[in-house]
This record gives sequence, structure tokens and C-alpha cells, in this order.
Amino acid sequence: MMHAMHLTDLQAQEKLVLVGLTYWMIHADNHVSEEEMQELAEMRALFGDETWDGIEQQARVKYPSARALALGCRNIMRLEARHCIYETLVRLAGSDGYHSAEIKLLNWLALTWDFADQATIDRAEALAAEPSEDHNTFDLFG
Repeated sequence: MMHAMHLTDLQAQEKLVLVGLTYWMIHADNHVSEEEMQELAEMRALFGDETWDGIEQQARVKYPSARALALGCRNIMRLEARHCIYETLVRLAGSDGYHSAEIKLLNWLALTWDFADQATIDRAEALAAEPSEDHNTFDLFG
């Protein structure tokens, strides 16, 4: 049985992906809520401001676009790290209610990391009947 991993247990590359996906998620619906800012502040506090800022700067360089970050996600191999990151994003997205763009991102990640099959993803996206934004063209870090 796999033990629950904590964010601080993530390896360097996994932390970069976490930070990139965190910013992608909070900007997915084109609105950063107070609840999302609170979740972000809690993650920052967990790592410490200086460490978080360093990870964020590295993520900005390594993942200048959603396309680059999507490729980085595919390089996360540890299953427990994938689950830890995914669960963090689910909590972040749900902090202010799930928006269709957030659901689409979560569904894409679940499919990328083999958490769900395509039929499950299709049903979830059908429920989120709002058109999605093109995530390849916006600044991940706002």
C-alpha cells in the first residue's frame, strides 16, 4: 500500500511541475479568487517564501508556455508524486467551485497520468458545457 506523499516530499522536477500547474489552474478560468489566493498562500508557506520564489523562477524559465508544461507533466514518473500533485490541484480548483476550464485541465492531467480512461473524460467534459480557452497562448504565471 502506498503511503500519502506530502508536497515537501516532491523531487525538484516534480516541484517545478507542481508550481507550473498551480498557476495554470488558478488562471484557467481567467479569474483568481480569494479562495485560490488562500490555497496558494498555504502552499507558499509550506515551502517558505524564498524556496517557493526560487521554484517559481525556475518554472517560469523551464515552462514558458502551457505546451512546455504539458511536456514536463509527461516526465513525472513517480505515481505517488502524480497523485500528490493531482490531489493538490483538485483541492485548489474546488476551493471556489469547479469551473469548466479547471475541469478540462484536471481531466487532461488525469488522462495524461493514466488516472482515467477517455470515456470518463468525455463524460466529465460534456458536463462542463462551457467552451474552453486556448491554454497554449496565455501567460501561465499571469
